[in-house]
Amino acid sequence: MSPLWPSTVYASLFPGRRGLQLGRSAAPRWSEYAPSPAPLDLLAELIALLTEHTGQWRPGSRLVLTVSDSLAALAPLAWQPALQTPAEVEAYAQACFEQQGQPLDREWVQHSDFRHHGRLGLAYALRRGCLTELPALCQAHGLRLRTVLPLSAAIYHRAACAPGEGKRLLLLGDASRSTALLYDHAGLIGYDVEPAAGDAQAATTRLLRRLAALHGAIEQVAAWSAATDDASSRAEQIVANLPGAVVQALTPSEWQ
Repeated sequence: MSPLWPSTVYASLFPGRRGLQLGRSAAPRWSEYAPSPAPLDLLAELIALLTEHTGQWRPGSRLVLTVSDSLAALAPLAWQPALQTPAEVEAYAQACFEQQGQPLDREWVQHSDFRHHGRLGLAYALRRGCLTELPALCQAHGLRLRTVLPLSAAIYHRAACAPGEGKRLLLLGDASRSTALLYDHAGLIGYDVEPAAGDAQAATTRLLRRLAALHGAIEQVAAWSAATDDASSRAEQIVANLPGAVVQALTPSEWQ
């Protein structure tokens, strides 16, 4: 057993793409496949990913799993200073899900958080059936499940705010949707999603135009997409819709 083997393994699952990272400093190893029109099968895709890379981690290593937002229910939470307890926050989040036409029953495991005082919070939920089976699946491959989060939630918990008085946009994409998390110097001020409907590039354009109309100038953009590695054309698309924005690549370290 090599002492250089990682103690933490990072796995990512998106429609048409899955990746494994052996330690935080290593480069992700991506595998691509033709996405199915059916919803992403979390358990089947994780088995395929771990089988592909079996034997490359120390037995008992921790697994940090990030999954496509398409597997989750997500809702932004307007700041509510009157909420005092976790139970009150969860009840408020449940009401927000219902308001957006997505009531959650006992088949979902929900979590809600306000990371920054006075700014938007985020509620997210994953299906209980998948979560129940994940620990045993990981154990069968010599891993211990540490966390599983949809991409937006993982970024929400770790991303830096905008420096100074400007705005910073985190732009995410996969084959199912484009997602925007917009920050000022104090925290999250905007969360928006545009379904891809078969055309991820067009979805991103619609989302960027809506952000420009609602929020005005956006000085910084950090972008990442599971749907494409073409960073240059993505940067051109962003600048065409957000003139003057400085664009950089978003790296997995932003959410791990």
